[in-house]
Amino acid sequence: MDYSEYDKAEQEKRKQSQIEYRNKKRYSSVFIFVASIFEIVETFLLIFLGIIIISFFMFRVFHLSPESYSTLFSILLIVNLVGGLILGFKIYKKAIVWFIKKRHLEDKLSEEIVNHYLRDPKQEKKNKQTR
Repeated sequence: MDYSEYDKAEQEKRKQSQIEYRNKKRYSSVFIFVASIFEIVETFLLIFLGIIIISFFMFRVFHLSPESYSTLFSILLIVNLVGGLILGFKIYKKAIVWFIKKRHLEDKLSEEIVNHYLRDPKQEKKNKQTR
């Protein structure tokens, strides 16, 4: 019996496995880079939009005097910053989950990334409670 055939088949199988692993790693790196850029831009736009809305309401709708708007404007900017960051994180998470499912990227990305974005914390909490 000739084992060289089995060795070649095993080598080819390992080679394909390594190629697949490297491709997943490369796709995952590019995906995370693009997703991070998306999150930064999206959060910045939300905060900027919040500043425009706050300014519009303070100066055009309520016609506040210059003495009263400085403190109020500062407080609203801090609230806008925190709210924009939280809303940005939530929108980012939902957008990435939608994109992964829409483009069927589960098999192209590494398991860590897919598990990070597609896991359901509510379901995990229920599973822990039933154990």
